[in-house]
Amino acid sequence: MIGPGICAQGHGQGQTPVKKGRYKRLDEAGVAAQPNDEPSVRTLLDEVFNFPSYLQVPPGIDIMVKERLLRAELAHRNGHSQGVEEQSIADALNMVADKLGTPAEAKTSAKQIRYLRMHLLLGEPNFMGMGLARPVNIGGSIKSTMSPFQAAHLIMVLVNQKFGGDDSYLVPPDQWDQNFDHKVKSLYIPESRALGDPQQGFQPPAQTTPQPPGPRLIVKPAPSVLVDVLNSVSKGISDMSDADGLKLLHDVFSKMGM
Repeated sequence: MIGPGICAQGHGQGQTPVKKGRYKRLDEAGVAAQPNDEPSVRTLLDEVFNFPSYLQVPPGIDIMVKERLLRAELAHRNGHSQGVEEQSIADALNMVADKLGTPAEAKTSAKQIRYLRMHLLLGEPNFMGMGLARPVNIGGSIKSTMSPFQAAHLIMVLVNQKFGGDDSYLVPPDQWDQNFDHKVKSLYIPESRALGDPQQGFQPPAQTTPQPPGPRLIVKPAPSVLVDVLNSVSKGISDMSDADGLKLLHDVFSKMGM
């Protein structure tokens, strides 16, 4: 699930829960970012990378990653690119998983990407809802493309879910997809409560609002499949040369059209 030069924190070590303020800060930065105002878009990029994640980009490489994301985001916001397809994200992550030799449980699918995207939309309606027609009906038809920043944030949160030991995500893609319809129904929001004004955001009753996913303190023993995934990722990265790692990172961006 993660590429060379990008490392995941050890399971159960030094992990802290995500503060809800992180979602708010990211969402507010999403509202403030304007296509012709590069500083505001850079601020949004900083919030994307400030979001707590098991995925960490080492100094040096992070500059290259951020600049490539920034240029892709600006191009998208100014109508020069169609955005990143959900299927392309799944293909890119699965390419990395194959390169690192991970078990099938580390892989993902377009349906899993879609589900997580809709889950994040509940907690970050302005940022993750950017580019979607309003009002948004999570139970209805939603286009399969998203912005580069949205794609990067989704990937970081997906790694949180996989490496955080979330049993519902740590399964082979075909097995996960079998329960897709049931999972989507759990997120369904009647059209009368669909997203409205992007400046106001989504305000459903608190008791029915699913909490956005994120890193959390794990107190149960790590399942054996998670140990296998982490070990395979660690070995795959250690066996990869710097040149091969940078090439893989380039291939990931290219597969997602950035």
